[in-house]
Amino acid sequence: MWLDDLGVVGASTWCLTLVRDLWAEEVLELAGAPVVRDGSLADAERVNMIAVRPVGAAWSLAVEFNGWLGFVGNQDDLLVELSANGATACSAWSTPNNEGVVYVPAPDSVVRYHPSRRQLDGPISPAMLARMTDTGILADADDGTSLGDRMVTAISVFTGIFLDQEFLVADDWVVGVGHPDRVREAIRRSGPGSRTGSRWPDAADLRMGEQF
Repeated sequence: MWLDDLGVVGASTWCLTLVRDLWAEEVLELAGAPVVRDGSLADAERVNMIAVRPVGAAWSLAVEFNGWLGFVGNQDDLLVELSANGATACSAWSTPNNEGVVYVPAPDSVVRYHPSRRQLDGPISPAMLARMTDTGILADADDGTSLGDRMVTAISVFTGIFLDQEFLVADDWVVGVGHPDRVREAIRRSGPGSRTGSRWPDAADLRMGEQF
């Protein structure tokens, strides 16, 4: 699985965050990461740089590498704030000592998947549990799948998007300078659910996967 080898781009740690119904610039604003320029994925290889691009009809993909000071995209405060602003957020990350996937469809609903333990925690609907079980990524037996395989599968169940390397091959990245310590301050300034309007007037009709 390509996700297991994401470090070949120069990163030993990484975080991928999918956000539905927010523009790239809105994601960076809520993350307290000022936009510096249009750029490339290579910009994300620098510490604390976040590269964001549109994915499909209704999603933005944020990429962080080399998060030595911690990642922005996998912080609960930010993911809950994104969902409070009408978005759905799903983040996957990997460091030498830890990895995980977190899905936040609503401010009071935080679901976590631990790929190494094949464990799912949080407010899980019967439909989501059935879909996760059907994929085999909750099975106790070692079926030969890698951590990356299981993480991509979990993301696809949560969002309806099956990530592959093609999502990273693009020239429409917007780059911001992020820092985990700035997330809480950005949320305090904006207030809960502060964003008005919607990226798409009929966003509910454009969703790429069933949400639970």
